[in-house]
Amino acid sequence: MDIREQFPLERELTLKIAEDLGINHPIDKKTNTPIVMTTDCFLTMREGTSIVYKARTLKLEKDLNDERIIEKFEIERAYWEQQGIEWAIVTEKELPTAFLNNLKFLRDAYFINAEESLTLLMEE
Repeated sequence: MDIREQFPLERELTLKIAEDLGINHPIDKKTNTPIVMTTDCFLTMREGTSIVYKARTLKLEKDLNDERIIEKFEIERAYWEQQGIEWAIVTEKELPTAFLNNLKFLRDAYFINAEESLTLLMEE
């Protein structure tokens, strides 16, 4: 029903979770201020007659070996667990190839500047 991207998490809760877990909360390196963590996708879905919420984090599989990324995921996981909302990590391995190709096409098209677009249209 709804997809919200880069959904902000309540900073006071993530700070408390990080403290409880003994994990350094992400900070802005310039100001040394704790950042507002986000979840990549917050979904509102209809399942039968119920409305359910799901939180999904998107990450390349190769990045799952990074200890710091896993620490931040643990804060995020605990946050959503406290909210009673299902949370999961989604990698490129779970997404259909055609879908990934479409996303790559859209991303590449996003970076074409207006002048290039006009040139391409005039050549057709």
